[in-house]
Amino acid sequence: MTAKQAAMIAKQAGAEELILTHYSARYRDIDLFKQEAREVFKTLKLLTILSVSHSGLDNYLVKKLKKSLHFL
Repeated sequence: MTAKQAAMIAKQAGAEELILTHYSARYRDIDLFKQEAREVFKTLKLLTILSVSHSGLDNYLVKKLKKSLHFL
């Protein structure tokens, strides 16, 4: 699934926020995913292993999933 496709699904679902994860290693600049998704859905974040400590990842996602559409 592309970032744009994920954004379209989030928009159709009425999500308040989109969190993109799991990027192809082919791409050196993951900001390209943000640009692509923002064409469709304005409120989004790119989640990387450096964004959230591994131990806090589950708690972070549980809180966000209450109001967001999340793709793993």
